[in-house]
Amino acid sequence: LCASLPSLLEALRRSSGVLQREPPVAAAPTVDDGDQLLLSVDEVAFGVLTCSRYLSSRLDAQQQTWLRHVKHVVAFTDERPLDADKLGIELVVEKPPMGPKELLEPGDGARRALSMVETLYRRFPKAKWYFFVDDDTFVYVPTLLSQVLSRRNPGAAHYVGWAYRAGKDLHGWQPGQYMPRIAIGGAGFAMSAELMARLAPEVPRCRSAYTWDWPGDLRIAQCVFDLGYDVEDDKHLHPEGPRVEFSFGRSSWSEGEPPVSFHHLAPQEMMELSKAEVLTVSDGHGTADFAALALAEFRHQEFSLGLTLHGRFGLEVNVSGEGVPGSSPLQANSMQSFRAAAWASGHDFEQVYRGGACPSAPSSNIQVRLELRCGNCPARSLTQQMGSAEPLAPCGAEALGKCSYRLLLATQRCPTHEPMAQPTGRASGLR
Repeated sequence: LCASLPSLLEALRRSSGVLQREPPVAAAPTVDDGDQLLLSVDEVAFGVLTCSRYLSSRLDAQQQTWLRHVKHVVAFTDERPLDADKLGIELVVEKPPMGPKELLEPGDGARRALSMVETLYRRFPKAKWYFFVDDDTFVYVPTLLSQVLSRRNPGAAHYVGWAYRAGKDLHGWQPGQYMPRIAIGGAGFAMSAELMARLAPEVPRCRSAYTWDWPGDLRIAQCVFDLGYDVEDDKHLHPEGPRVEFSFGRSSWSEGEPPVSFHHLAPQEMMELSKAEVLTVSDGHGTADFAALALAEFRHQEFSLGLTLHGRFGLEVNVSGEGVPGSSPLQANSMQSFRAAAWASGHDFEQVYRGGACPSAPSSNIQVRLELRCGNCPARSLTQQMGSAEPLAPCGAEALGKCSYRLLLATQRCPTHEPMAQPTGRASGLR
């Protein structure tokens, strides 16, 4: 194993069989009165736990997607490949010595977790925040900054993640000994500058003291707990992929806020999430970032057609009701395109979703064209003007043909167009 989460999951399943979020506990205070601190992505250092066999697949997918938007990042691996200079990312090879109590294999990422924390702090000592992920994690960087990090003061000690407690059948525990909550690495976890300054000097001691079969996340959590701090559970972070999370009923959108991360993603899944987030506009010279709408849920009933259209922005659209051919709902579960709309079309952006064969016309595929309008629904729409808490307001739908539909949505969260970012230089800055 070359990442810490598989070891953690094995331990979790041995104990309870269900991945359960820990109930929240009192945490360090966040920014008062909802006022957010101004934070640039250049003030955040990112650490990615990976291994040599995934550099050209998982890590490459991250570099083609969300890592394009960050400046200070280091990937921590078990071996340095011969073509390391062609990867376009700083690699650090971590091979901590085998302790007398260590039960995991030399290549297991759990053994490198604490060293990753120490090295990233030394590499970027002036960063305000440090964010750690696995190599199969996707991150919505704008939402990480605005909804997680900017709400907390980096001058106070903060350890933020998806809180969970491992099974007590792991080695090294004494009867009755307290086990700290863990911030699962796959969901991503953040540490403030103040906490990192206190934690880094403790790493050598913790690296020797906490080994056995402990997952890397637990080794870090125990070292943080030794300093007197607990993880702050944050709903924006997710330890599984979108469809798995939604099947469990877990989503930050249940409280009206977009997600920050998803885990256990194949490279193609990362590409698909990125395609639905960042759109190239203005003849290829600018971009629009839709992280604030990522996977937002919408539902519309078109009574005149006997249809209900339900879906998540950038992921899928399902069509059900008396007006659909066949007895089962139609699933358009793959976003095929995302583009700016033609001038004077009545909307600003449009996405096309496709599914399998149409029941009444097998030679045709199920298709839904989702049209996005910035602002309110047209005056002719019967839809009420939406409140500020609604990310998407359905305005109306129509059938375009067999198993082909059009749905118009309105939003107050349209992004502004930004100049096309130049390839990120990852050199100076926070050293």
